[in-house]
Amino acid sequence: MSMISKKIILVIVILATITLIGYVLYKQYAPTIIANELLKETEPAFLPKKISEKIKKVKTQTNQLSKDVIKDIHASNITLDQLLKAIDEVTENKANLLLDDLNRLGEIKSSDQVFDLAKKHFPVDFDVELLREPFRKKADVHVLQKAIQKANEYRNNNLIDFETAKAIVKRVLTEKEKEFNQHIESN
Repeated sequence: MSMISKKIILVIVILATITLIGYVLYKQYAPTIIANELLKETEPAFLPKKISEKIKKVKTQTNQLSKDVIKDIHASNITLDQLLKAIDEVTENKANLLLDDLNRLGEIKSSDQVFDLAKKHFPVDFDVELLREPFRKKADVHVLQKAIQKANEYRNNNLIDFETAKAIVKRVLTEKEKEFNQHIESN
């Protein structure tokens, strides 16, 4: 084997190793980093104002939604562990089937349609009906249509890996649970 061939093989091995390490680091740390950024109060100062405002809007919505979920599960005597287990059991295939069914509906007429389809596609080992009323109150038809549109964009453009998205959701909910418990203990 010539010296050039050995160098080429060495370069390929090094690049493959770097790629593998990068992928492992991404899978392991990206959800935590993204979740932590979503939970922060402020955005980096170097971002343009327009981007900073968009990020702030997403953060505000994410934080409010996750706080509401934690309050609702506590009010319904559902534990965070039960909810996290339910999230773990969601597969990308099941999520895509739900999204396909939602797309077939066309225009959504009520939040109950979405709740019923989610219940059908994601059976859980707790009484999910306890969450129907809070869902009705918080998920109006316009918000649901927008969420379906965003879900389609994410799926069609592969904007985020499904497992990474699940890990981010679980991390945010876990942090909001900690905040909830700290608030309860301090009162």
